[in-house]
Amino acid sequence: LGNILGQFRKRSYALGDRLRYCGSDKAMGQAYCQLGLLGEMLTLDQQRLAEEKEGMKSLVTDISHQLKTPVAGLKACFEILSQEDLSPKEQEEFREQCRRQLAGLEAMAGALVDISRMETGMIQIKKEPADILETLVLAINRVYLKAEEKQISIELAEGEELSGLTIPHDVKWVCEALINLLENAIKYSGSHTVISIRMEKRIHFLRIAISDQGIGIPKEEYHKVFKRFYRGTAKEVAKAEGSGVGLYLAREIIGNHGGTVTVTSCCHGKGRGSTFVVQLPLA
Repeated sequence: LGNILGQFRKRSYALGDRLRYCGSDKAMGQAYCQLGLLGEMLTLDQQRLAEEKEGMKSLVTDISHQLKTPVAGLKACFEILSQEDLSPKEQEEFREQCRRQLAGLEAMAGALVDISRMETGMIQIKKEPADILETLVLAINRVYLKAEEKQISIELAEGEELSGLTIPHDVKWVCEALINLLENAIKYSGSHTVISIRMEKRIHFLRIAISDQGIGIPKEEYHKVFKRFYRGTAKEVAKAEGSGVGLYLAREIIGNHGGTVTVTSCCHGKGRGSTFVVQLPLA
């Protein structure tokens, strides 16, 4: 037992055959068994800490990469503004560029805070019975002005059985996830298009499908779009403002509710657009 504890102090928890006890003392046998279980638990903790450390390294690398572009843009604008030979019109143009870059940094900072809180477990999902239709309507109201600016219609279709449907969910965070999905649809859809939302009650879960008439997503990018900071390869994506965290956060939030978020899409022809499907457990 002393040798085993000494091994534990050296942070080596794999005991293997050294744990085997061949004596007849029942209490000693139980002590060996408990040490074996403790060793397995400490091994798992060790692996989890190593994974968290790698995850933190990856997050810091991603953040530094994402901040380089707007910071470089701001620096260039300020350097140009410091020149004395700019006309008032040119000065206003560069000030507007600075405002846009600062707005982008502010949005990214908020998203990064949410990501770090989510990944470190600081965000606690508190599921309580609530009307899911009211949560969806709340999300629609939050994005309505953005849709109106592009003259995009949002159409909601739900069956009579969904009126007053109560399911366990955190209203604040599910609303946030739905907002991210709706904002994504608005951002990559053209003017005078339609975003349709359809809710269906299945046996064990609620299905919410959000369909747009936007640029679409190539099949090989279906899983990539949910990665942290990933932005698509289409030229329309490069032109649009964004940090690539909205869909990532949406999937994390719904996943923490025991649900899923998936996407299907078409990039060509009349059926062009994307459909994001959220599934939430009914109980």
